[in-house]
Amino acid sequence: MKKLITILFLFTISTLLVAQTAKVTPYGVSPRETTVDTLDIFDLAYNSLANVGVGTKMYLKATTSVALTGGQVWTCDKAEGTLGAKAAIDPSSEVTVFTPTVKGTYKVTFTDGVATATITINAALYLGIEGGALTCAGCHADKKAEWAETGHSDMLTRGVNGLLSSYYSAGCISCHTTGFDENAVNDGFDDFTFVFPTVKGPGSSDSLKTLYPDAWKRANIQCESCHGPGDAHMSVKTDSKMVSSLDTKNCSLCHDSGTHHYYPEQWKNTGHANPPVYSSGTWSSSCTRCHTGQGFINYLEGKPAVGGPTTPYSCAVCHDPHSADNLHQVRTTKATLNNGIEVEGGTGGLCMNCHQSRRDAVTYAPTSSGSYFGPHYMTQADMLVGTNVVTWGYKLPTSPHFQAVDNTCAGCHMAAPGGEHTDVPLIGQHSFAVENHETGEQNVEACAPCHGELTSFDEKKFFFNGMADHDEDGVAEGLQDE
Repeated sequence: MKKLITILFLFTISTLLVAQTAKVTPYGVSPRETTVDTLDIFDLAYNSLANVGVGTKMYLKATTSVALTGGQVWTCDKAEGTLGAKAAIDPSSEVTVFTPTVKGTYKVTFTDGVATATITINAALYLGIEGGALTCAGCHADKKAEWAETGHSDMLTRGVNGLLSSYYSAGCISCHTTGFDENAVNDGFDDFTFVFPTVKGPGSSDSLKTLYPDAWKRANIQCESCHGPGDAHMSVKTDSKMVSSLDTKNCSLCHDSGTHHYYPEQWKNTGHANPPVYSSGTWSSSCTRCHTGQGFINYLEGKPAVGGPTTPYSCAVCHDPHSADNLHQVRTTKATLNNGIEVEGGTGGLCMNCHQSRRDAVTYAPTSSGSYFGPHYMTQADMLVGTNVVTWGYKLPTSPHFQAVDNTCAGCHMAAPGGEHTDVPLIGQHSFAVENHETGEQNVEACAPCHGELTSFDEKKFFFNGMADHDEDGVAEGLQDE
């Protein structure tokens, strides 16, 4: 009996030890988020990359599979890696400040009881796309050529040439240059002499390039803005230091500034930022197309589908950072429904690749049954186009919105809201919402071009044979309620 108890005890202990795991990841913070709570440790924005300029203040997040014990320890393998203040995010997560002060690779380790995890950080200098004997274009000429067609490639150039706004000033250039960080010295744009012109106009960029050649090598939003500094990558070709991240925080560094830039703040309140997690933890390869960001990109690029855990649909999942082939750099404007119908939907065509039944209704419905019977949840594209449905022999009416609305899905769900907003509007644009269900505010701006001024969707009724009370409750309500 004692032997059995001992075995059970050892088995229980070993099970607990195996169950206690940890991981460490970068923890991005947008400029807007630094102002939320002035008493926390997040006083500087950080883009969530593991490849950073020397002197960059980073935040690293450790997450354990069980609650923290209270005895957490952070260590770095180099004395030049400075660990700073810590903050608990939730019962099983802690964030620490880390700053690499010299060039090189750092290993930061987190330990909590038997749980331990390590993250590798690279710190380097910025070169600029034309800043060395070997440049980005030397190996990635195709990507450079694509990038050169995007608005990122000449943002500062257009600004100083007077092509952006009369308000364009020196305060704008921190996001329109490469490696700009006034709290670090890492050969970024701000580490070289540059004086913003008192008069903007045609030819200003050419003059500035001549006057300040070192700074201008890092002008505009270049490769290193999104992938981190290339100094170490250039010097050690067999040890790639560059990183490629789909994390929205990489974009939030500039696109969630806390003023008129707020798309990431809208996005983080959506289902795209908070997608459903599969009960088993991992989606099958057939599901990743719509449940993982990289899976969606693989699908559009014709690459093999690979199973994996849920990940958000972040900025770079929908927008191709390198290509301006489509409006707003969306990855595609087309979709193929499961009955073979090919749809050109403008920017909304991107949405249709997931928001469809993913069944051929005519062949599937008569032969299938059981728990998986029916269309696959999101059938918006099929409904909008008016296809891929079992009609039982009837001719069903459909909406004219597919033909009438520019950019289809995006034309309604991403329309800029009207009215005054003292905070980030949670309707329209990258909220994708036509109604704020907490406040009741509805985004009727998208309706106005065709339906005139409305204050509520309820004002729009659908009359068939002179009747709008389709549910026969005695009240002619708005179409959606009916």
